[in-house]
Amino acid sequence: MPSILDQVAARIHSAFRPQTVREFFALKLAQKLNDAVAVRHYLQIAEHYSEEQLLTAYNRTLASGIRPSPGCDLGRMFQTAVARLNSDGGSGFRCDASRLLSIRVERRAVSIALLLGTQLEYVQTRQLSSIRARAENSTAAFIDWVLRQFEVESAAIELVSADEEIQRMTLTHLVVAKMRESALPVWEIDKAELLAAYGHPQPRFRREVREAVQAIWPALPENDEGALDAAALGLHIQTERLFLFQ
Repeated sequence: MPSILDQVAARIHSAFRPQTVREFFALKLAQKLNDAVAVRHYLQIAEHYSEEQLLTAYNRTLASGIRPSPGCDLGRMFQTAVARLNSDGGSGFRCDASRLLSIRVERRAVSIALLLGTQLEYVQTRQLSSIRARAENSTAAFIDWVLRQFEVESAAIELVSADEEIQRMTLTHLVVAKMRESALPVWEIDKAELLAAYGHPQPRFRREVREAVQAIWPALPENDEGALDAAALGLHIQTERLFLFQ
């Protein structure tokens, strides 16, 4: 029978997949501090402090002049910064929520997710024709409609590698061009970065990310993989943005 220490060690080192927006934030925080193996400890901390307070502690940790690097115990420094929040009482951090348009392009469909901050507001998938010209026209019209309907401040899209389908690459370039025409900043993220954001150890398959997103937003249609992928990308970007305001 495993000892108590063995059970604790197994729990600490077992795979973690976020099931709420809060858990995703805690995971991202642990990753930023090179301490993802202890993500469950950060979940406990997140139960007692607001995101603003945790971001303040994170920024103060980095303000020490030590940047994240292998072998650097940023986790311990962060915990010291958190403890000091109780004594100085301030958060000192504020990040106004912005609306992001997250887009997932497939050969026969385009999916979008709109997020205000980390709150999911809207998702939709538009099916496309197998005829290339019609698919391009439908994609352009769909993106134009979204931009007219919603006040979008930035966009995110997953990069297409050179060895993937030509049709998907063409449509992706079309969407990015539409964003540029509208003077919207565009985050372009590759698959590896997206997978890494959704667990420790890093998920190997997109299915694991979809399962996490389904747990975070149970109302999302389980059979709409494009919508799940767009929502996953959007949450990753909107959470990542929080850590850029230093």
